[in-house]
Amino acid sequence: MYELSSGAAAACIWSAVYALFGRLITGAERFFSHLLIATSGYLCLTFVLALLDVLAFASGWLWPMQITQQVVVVAAALTVRFHLRLADPRHWPALRAVVVLIASLVIAIPLAQHCASYRRLTDVQTLNVIEHPALILLPPPTWADFNAKALTLKDRVDNAQKKSDSNVEGGYEFD
Repeated sequence: MYELSSGAAAACIWSAVYALFGRLITGAERFFSHLLIATSGYLCLTFVLALLDVLAFASGWLWPMQITQQVVVVAAALTVRFHLRLADPRHWPALRAVVVLIASLVIAIPLAQHCASYRRLTDVQTLNVIEHPALILLPPPTWADFNAKALTLKDRVDNAQKKSDSNVEGGYEFD
């Protein structure tokens, strides 16, 4: 109940702010139209994120889980776009570029920082969703394929361990 009531309160406050903005700019508040936009944006985002979870689990792909943050930003930008277009239709062409610029920066800056720090775009390296097994589209791997992949992974880990052991002398690591 707390999650539902806090979500409803947040949607009402969000809509009230845009209704107040519209009242100040154009003289029309349209609170319920803004509430419809806010709840539609939230429901669409929830649906798309659930769809990405199911797609990731069913296909075994990582990319649906890796793009969730960008999907949230795009959904928020589209919601803000509809709010601004309703609240201030006269200045919308100028505001459109600002919304696109801010959304692009919100997507690009964290990706660049993460890539510079960790040399990869996201932290998602494994799937963290479990759905019904009937949704899996891929056939299970054979034992021979599983063992072959495990042996190549073991060789990579052993080589990395040997390399790190050769850099350590007397308890100190040298690079």
